[in-house]
Amino acid sequence: MKHGEISKILLVWGGDPDQMLVDMNLHPGSGIGGALGAIVEGIDLKHKMEKYNDAIEANSVEMSLSKTINRTIIDKLQNEHYQVHAMDTPVGRHHEFLENYEGYSADAFLDIRILYAGYRSKTSLAPYLPVIAVKVRMVDGNTGEDLYLAYYYYGVSSYLPEGVNKIEPSEAYTFSDINDLVTQSARSELGLKNAAITIADHIAIDIR
Repeated sequence: MKHGEISKILLVWGGDPDQMLVDMNLHPGSGIGGALGAIVEGIDLKHKMEKYNDAIEANSVEMSLSKTINRTIIDKLQNEHYQVHAMDTPVGRHHEFLENYEGYSADAFLDIRILYAGYRSKTSLAPYLPVIAVKVRMVDGNTGEDLYLAYYYYGVSSYLPEGVNKIEPSEAYTFSDINDLVTQSARSELGLKNAAITIADHIAIDIR
């Protein structure tokens, strides 16, 4: 973009995951080992996810992380005098790039996909912090070639593949356990929104 060959950008997005994640890097079930440990871990995390997502739904407040990312990137790039527009509605699956961008016109397409989002802890005794994983691709509007491809991970992690842009989570939004997440679900949504804005800031800087 810095060479002035791109001025009009169409932001393509895939919406939000169906459910918010509740996870931990080292679950007590892993200490049991084998199939039994995996079953214990799966049942426990599924129960926690259901409790948390029910609490979010009860808030009756629309929270769209993808729209938050879109708005942040658009504002940042428009301040740099780029013409940036987002598609009115999400297209495709939330975690998969579009195969092609036929029927759309722009110097470049910025395709943003949220792989998952929610809260993750290091262990059963550690606090939960926001986690969002996003992949981004910019495609040349004329040639269809990739101009940029990156993965961003905001949150605690025990292992990440090489090349992932790791962003340390803010400790301003920590929750001691699943009950804390549920009772403070409205505050937890603010934590996710803050994480989404942070990722969007990084994306806007990197693609410039």
